[in-house]
Amino acid sequence: MQKNIIIVILSAIVIAAGAYFFSWGERIPVDTVSPTSQSEENDRTTDPLVGTWRSREDSKFTREFYADGSFVDRYEGNAAATQPGEWRRASKAEVEASLAGSLEAGMDYLILTIDGEIYNFGLVDLTPTALELVYLDRGNTLSFTKVK
Repeated sequence: MQKNIIIVILSAIVIAAGAYFFSWGERIPVDTVSPTSQSEENDRTTDPLVGTWRSREDSKFTREFYADGSFVDRYEGNAAATQPGEWRRASKAEVEASLAGSLEAGMDYLILTIDGEIYNFGLVDLTPTALELVYLDRGNTLSFTKVK
């Protein structure tokens, strides 16, 4: 008789423990941000690209990159030319897939999105005071000096 009581008690404990552990996963909120996105977000907060950059070719043009992945192009004296968008760093393979031909090895890449249009850039130079981008679709170079 005691043996049956012990078996019933142990069975109840095992079933309760199993139910507890299996239902526990449902109570943990699921993080909808993938590890890669989370990593990118963390990297952006300290990314040297974040800040305001003034064009070397046209001092009235600035591009301001924000840590949240947004950016704004501005042209001094023309508020209508203000253009917001989104930016992110990208892998060579990701950029190469959207372009014809192969890309240079060892270069960093940047994707800007403006009104749903995607613009692929190669990051030629990035220092605390200088930024040089090459627009990969046409090959023209954009050079900037850091303002803040």
